Amino acid sequence: MRLPDYIKFAQTNLLRTKLRTFLTVLALFIGTFTLAMTTALGTGITRYTTTQINAFTQPDTIMVTPPSRRSTSSTGIPEYNPNKSTVTSGGNAQLTTADVDKLKTIPNVTGEYPSYSVQPEYIQYGTGKKYVLAVTALRPQSQLTLVAGSLPSSTDTAATVIPYPYVATLGFANSAAAIGKTVTIHFNGLPVTSGTKAKPITTVPSKDIQVVIRGVLADTITSQQTYLAPSVMEDLSNFQNGSTAQFYEIALTVAPKSSTATLNAVKAAAIAKGYQAETPADVLKQVQQGLSVVQTALDGFAGIALLAAMIGIVNTLLMAVLERTQEIGLLKALGMRRNGIFGLFVYEAISIGFWGGLLGVGLGMAIGPVINNILSHTLLKGAVGLKLLVFPLPYMAAIVGLGMLIGFIAGALPAARASRLNPIDALRNE
Repeated sequence: MRLPDYIKFAQTNLLRTKLRTFLTVLALFIGTFTLAMTTALGTGITRYTTTQINAFTQPDTIMVTPPSRRSTSSTGIPEYNPNKSTVTSGGNAQLTTADVDKLKTIPNVTGEYPSYSVQPEYIQYGTGKKYVLAVTALRPQSQLTLVAGSLPSSTDTAATVIPYPYVATLGFANSAAAIGKTVTIHFNGLPVTSGTKAKPITTVPSKDIQVVIRGVLADTITSQQTYLAPSVMEDLSNFQNGSTAQFYEIALTVAPKSSTATLNAVKAAAIAKGYQAETPADVLKQVQQGLSVVQTALDGFAGIALLAAMIGIVNTLLMAVLERTQEIGLLKALGMRRNGIFGLFVYEAISIGFWGGLLGVGLGMAIGPVINNILSHTLLKGAVGLKLLVFPLPYMAAIVGLGMLIGFIAGALPAARASRLNPIDALRNE
């Protein structure tokens, strides 16, 4: 028999017992559908997270933080170093201009941008309500994903870029309506004591800055900050902290589109000088490691369903062998060899795997766009470019192939049993 004959014969045999075949295919369908959906979910989240990290971090930047008190010993247990700091970001400033001078000597570094710790009190549009926020510097080479507007120029000190959730919060109809509007950001400075020793008077100076909204950030699953010009952040640090000599982080930039080797070389040089450093690739790797754990857990549920389907295929084919024992004896008596008998039942099992996999993947790919469309207008509104479910064709084809492989493995035992039947004994079977 030729291959097309085996395939045709397998479909005909499966249709003999439609209900049993349907239930077996259904079991495999559930497993492959679950696997297709978890794969699509994992791919969608990974792609979106990668896009966001690349968009909300500077691709040609190495973030340098103070050295840690931890250093690895020969046993792998971190050692305490009293000459190094436990503060790595945020909180108290631990870096100074001396650190900037030290880091700027690293080859391939084109710029050094301190991150000042500045905390505004609130943001307000007109006479509306006041809302808390966080601010950060909009450094050169920043690549931010915007839903409206554009990034301010490096000389536009009276401009800002706000996160998407603040659009509705501040009272704007939509992102486009916020562009060009002026908002007030209020800051408190260092307390000042005056008066006499007997009657001291402590006052807290305040400062309002008026900035024009030039852009609105895309909504993301991560927290966002409002961006201000670096020079404004420096002035605010001087006002709020009384100094610009200390900061918690330094961004080292290299030439645009530098190679990974260049970024890693700068990172290694910073670490060699006693600092902690990471590139955008390091951040992405950390996030992807967490996502891979979740993906593996989700795939595990699909694996359980596929295991149950495999048992179902074995049971279906064993029953088919028992029911068709005389038929197998007749085929052998007519000259069909063991390999031919084996092929008949194996192709039935592969067919079950194929149809189960095809239906599972097909349904997933059919409802995926519908789910994406619903979410983009509800829970994920404003998350530009987010498709929660992404179905890469190579992965989907692999899932169908996995279903066929499971069918082959599950059908091998019943097929081998059928091929070993003695034709005389098979013909005598009642």
